[in-house]
Amino acid sequence: MGLAEILKLTRKPSNPRSEIVTALAELDIDAAEREAADLEAQRRRLLVSGDDTALEAIEVKITAANRAIERTLALREELEARLAGIDAETAEADRRARYEQAVSIRAAGEKALRKYPQIARQLLDLLETLASAEIAISAANADRPEGSPELESVEAMRCLPAEPRELLRTESVPDAWCYQDGDRVDPGLVAGIVSTDGRTGFLQRKEGSGQRDIAVFKRRLERQVFNEARAPYTAPRLAGEIILPGLFPGTAYWDGFVDDPHAILARVVEAREDLGAPGRDPRAPRNSFDRIVPVDGI
Repeated sequence: MGLAEILKLTRKPSNPRSEIVTALAELDIDAAEREAADLEAQRRRLLVSGDDTALEAIEVKITAANRAIERTLALREELEARLAGIDAETAEADRRARYEQAVSIRAAGEKALRKYPQIARQLLDLLETLASAEIAISAANADRPEGSPELESVEAMRCLPAEPRELLRTESVPDAWCYQDGDRVDPGLVAGIVSTDGRTGFLQRKEGSGQRDIAVFKRRLERQVFNEARAPYTAPRLAGEIILPGLFPGTAYWDGFVDDPHAILARVVEAREDLGAPGRDPRAPRNSFDRIVPVDGI
């Protein structure tokens, strides 16, 4: 894309971003300045040679070259300004789209939040049902019919059973010499064992001026790779873990920290009353002050 084509491009009221980027890449200020410098060098040589006709011709070219430099700089400034404008419009459009999307999502979130009290009521109903079940289970277990198994807690499904040790695999290892009590003979003492059958023998140890023979035998061993046993996990009551803050400041539908089923039932009654209570400002009362201030604008 030549300078004339780029100039024609800028005469349009607007351009696609891709055209502007391409045109900026084609503008070569350094090449234009090198051409002007070469012409100026030729002019200085002609000043010495005294050929006025050639001098006038080269000066015309220098004027055109300098104009090309100025035009290139002006075109670059114009194109960069247009590109910045396009980028600013695009960025603003993106910001506007994100903002409008956030407005829509916020409205949906606020609508969902207003359903929270009803959800809290459903959770309170659940806690009441669980507590009533636990009371009934305890009473039944305290006086079970003959041959009937003890009933589990209704929340037993939230617990995890114990897990026994789990053998994953076994691996063969060399047999080892052991004492009669099963302890292994130190590898550094094995050389002192005397055996006729390779399975039983005596470990000869010096004691003072004499010798003591210690009975040993060779034991078959294996390496066992296993998962260790785990104790059962008993989950705390759901009522003790749930926290239900109120929808409005200063209210709380359920604050947990209760475990006894009878206490849970009593707390459910209070919580249902709290659901209909208006909000209360949890902040400390405002302090009042008075002061004298100028009002004449001086």
